[in-house]
Amino acid sequence: MNIQKPIKDGLGLKIGKKDLMAAGNAIERSHKNISEIANFMLSESHFPYILFLEGSTF
Repeated sequence: MNIQKPIKDGLGLKIGKKDLMAAGNAIERSHKNISEIANFMLSESHFPYILFLEGSTF
């Protein structure tokens, strides 16, 4: 019996699926940007920041 298992990288994602990692990095950067903008807008009563996400991995 010849059983083949997919090769995985350190994050548990199949090699060749780096778009998942890129999506995660983009969300992480967005969170940092939102936090920084929120610091500048502490005196405001609303926070005008909208983030659109698409896909099934979120």
